[in-house]
Amino acid sequence: GEHGEDHDDGGHQNSEWASVHVEIDGVDGEHQGAHHRRLGGGTSPLLRNIAFCLTTCGLVAFFVGLCKQPLILGYLLGGVLVGPNLGLELVHSHESVAEIANLGLVFLLFMIGLELDVKEILRMGRVVLLTGLFQFPVCFGAQYLVFVAVESAGLKFGSGSYAAMYCALVCGISSTMIVVKLLSEKGETDRPNGRLTVGILIFQDIWAMVFLAIQPNLASPDLVILCKQFGMIAALIVLALLYAKFVMP
Repeated sequence: GEHGEDHDDGGHQNSEWASVHVEIDGVDGEHQGAHHRRLGGGTSPLLRNIAFCLTTCGLVAFFVGLCKQPLILGYLLGGVLVGPNLGLELVHSHESVAEIANLGLVFLLFMIGLELDVKEILRMGRVVLLTGLFQFPVCFGAQYLVFVAVESAGLKFGSGSYAAMYCALVCGISSTMIVVKLLSEKGETDRPNGRLTVGILIFQDIWAMVFLAIQPNLASPDLVILCKQFGMIAALIVLALLYAKFVMP
């Protein structure tokens, strides 16, 4: 009788172990299947578009460099070549182009931040401060008068009452990406003229942030919303500086 009970207990334990092994094997099979599905899911459209852009721009920039032309021209021609309008349509939609452009902008501004020495810019003193503060308002005002005069002569730049103002805004500001890229290629970033240029570009970006904060309610700006937005910008800058000083190695 005891041997029979032991045999029954052993058989019950064996059956439990067998069920446990089956469950473990089933879980392992599910994990392996999921892992196989992840590996076999295909290439991400974003990675594929980035590969097309980098390869094409690199090849075009190489030939442009052989012709002793600025590399930025090669990058522009490479973008046209892979784009959906005039090129080979390797990047099929405008949304994909905007996604790649935003990603590239983030990396470029990050590289600018790494190479930027604010102390060296501030050492130039009043030259940078006065030029940076007044360059954009003066250029914007002059361009606005020009576009208003041209509009009064009968040439329209768009619909709405703010068309001349937007055109003046675009003409009064420079592209930080293109200018810094050209300065880096010529090795003039650390020279006095390069530091002055970068300082002016920083002030232009600040003026652009001011305008972007006002632009949604341009007809009737809300001071409370503006103060809230600028307060958030200032808090973000302070947080980034504190993180870079006390947390980053």
